[in-house]
Amino acid sequence: MKNNKVLTVCLALSLGAGYAFARPSLQDDETTPLQESMQGLMSRRRAMRKLVRDPAAHRSELLEILEEFRGHALTAFSLPPTAPGSLERTDAALWRVGFQRQILTLIDTGLECELAVLKGDTELLGEAYKTLSSTMKAGHDRYKKSD
Repeated sequence: MKNNKVLTVCLALSLGAGYAFARPSLQDDETTPLQESMQGLMSRRRAMRKLVRDPAAHRSELLEILEEFRGHALTAFSLPPTAPGSLERTDAALWRVGFQRQILTLIDTGLECELAVLKGDTELLGEAYKTLSSTMKAGHDRYKKSD
């Protein structure tokens, strides 16, 4: 299991390497790539909601949703939001690392969901889905910019 987490981290890092230095400027009313990824995560989680009750009947649909979820999470990992301006440099770095760790937790939990679907384990899928939902809520509460 630890090797899977290391592999996930390596993949996420390779996909996001260097992006922080190449971010384009956006107008205030434009949707950022990070916002699009976060909206995609929410959409995919909602799409799973009713399907997790019967993974055997919805196997292919769930696997497709989980693949899309993972893609959005990997994108979000490489696009951490800017830390609040009031934070000192070290605290801002800790804030960014916290965000990225939260995203890695989503990736890992999404993989747990995928394993549960592949095994046809409804109980495991239900538990993993609850973890996925609570992790997303906690991350949203901590990292979403207030409008």
